[in-house]
Amino acid sequence: MRWVPMKSCIFEAFKIRLCLYGVRLDESRRAAADAREKLERQNQQLSDMEAEVGLLRRRVEQLETDRDKDKKLIAQLQESLNRARAVRSLDVSSLSLSSVVCL
Repeated sequence: MRWVPMKSCIFEAFKIRLCLYGVRLDESRRAAADAREKLERQNQQLSDMEAEVGLLRRRVEQLETDRDKDKKLIAQLQESLNRARAVRSLDVSSLSLSSVVCL
């Protein structure tokens, strides 16, 4: 008869422990689910950011191409301007010489 109360005490202790482990298991499952959701959000954010980086890289490449074209155009225009100045200078010199010769 002495074993019966002792068995029930042991049984109750295990029952309490089992209940506590169940609570911990539920908490762990909730924490794992929260962690999975957070990971999924972060993966989505990372994917979005990678897409944006790709877009920005393409935009930078386009701007660099435009800049190179603009530099070439500026160089051509500068060359044309210098030639026009040279022609004007020659014309002025020619006029000066012709007016000296005419006198």
